[in-house]
Amino acid sequence: LFEKLRILGINLLKFGLSDDGIALRRSVFVFPNIGAKGKDVYDRAMRSVLGDIAGLIETAISDGVLIKSDPWCAAKQLLSLFELDLVNRRLLCIDKCIDIKKIEQCIDQGLAIFDSYYSVKSGSSSYL
Repeated sequence: LFEKLRILGINLLKFGLSDDGIALRRSVFVFPNIGAKGKDVYDRAMRSVLGDIAGLIETAISDGVLIKSDPWCAAKQLLSLFELDLVNRRLLCIDKCIDIKKIEQCIDQGLAIFDSYYSVKSGSSSYL
């Protein structure tokens, strides 16, 4: 589970923090009402990404790996943990790019926090 979430998170952030990903986010936030662009992006991209994460979480809940919870809420929380302030740093031009090591570090930290709350405890963390 955690390796799948890690790979998904890394791939997501690699695009989300790229020049194209940041440009897309900026255009949606600046002009959200033009042609329902904001809703369109959310429905297409975010629901797809969150759906993938929520699907993995839902399976893990069914398998008894994660505690019973709302998979969509858990997916949104995990996505927020993944992004930390990396997206803000790119949006505000504090960092021109984020290297893969920093992305991996943020993904691993997010997964560790997610694991500490959502994993069914059996004496030790299943992620670390």
